[in-house]
Amino acid sequence: MLGKLLRHYASLLKKGDISNQQEVAERVFQETRQKISQPTISRYLKKRKVTRKKPTYHYDEQLKHTDKIIKFIEKIPSLSKSSVLALDECSFHLNEVPRYAYATKGQRANRRKPSKRGDNHTLILCVQNVKGRGVVKWELIPRGMKIHHATKSCQKEGLSTIKELLTSKNIEPEYLPPYTPELNPVELCFNFLRQNAEKQKPRTTDELEASIDKAIKLLEQEDLTK
Repeated sequence: MLGKLLRHYASLLKKGDISNQQEVAERVFQETRQKISQPTISRYLKKRKVTRKKPTYHYDEQLKHTDKIIKFIEKIPSLSKSSVLALDECSFHLNEVPRYAYATKGQRANRRKPSKRGDNHTLILCVQNVKGRGVVKWELIPRGMKIHHATKSCQKEGLSTIKELLTSKNIEPEYLPPYTPELNPVELCFNFLRQNAEKQKPRTTDELEASIDKAIKLLEQEDLTK
């Protein structure tokens, strides 16, 4: 009886219908009047390779675009792997700090940080899925700076849209389905760059740019085909 209940609640944990192990213990007690400790539940889950981890969230709005998402995923293998570029933008703030720290068990990990979040900056990143030197181009745009590069390029070439400009350069744009940033390989790069920036704790634009440049050099050593 107990084993069957634990299997059931382990399944609910994985689905997110139960939030933590203490809730499992409480539900088991409600149904069986048998007390079970959190460490016991932890060992049970560990034996079945169920671990606690940070979830990857997906937008609810994706449900409205399921067909488009499936078609895009099915199309990915047919694309030429040697010539695929991924482009996106991401926000970075000054005054960021590491999200985790170490401390003795039972004690708080006390750290100091600025009371206000710093100015927002936008990082534009383009990568290619190759082994080594996969970063094609990156640019950090400080808050308030207006960018006219794409518009000027279109005007220079006598074209009316960015898509036409890309087509003239033999580049075929593929747009992600709505609300699916996780399908863009650049997202994983952003996670890596942000974690490194948080470790450096940049307080000025120059410090932020330097921390990103340092992380980019590490990223260029990685295999971006995986």
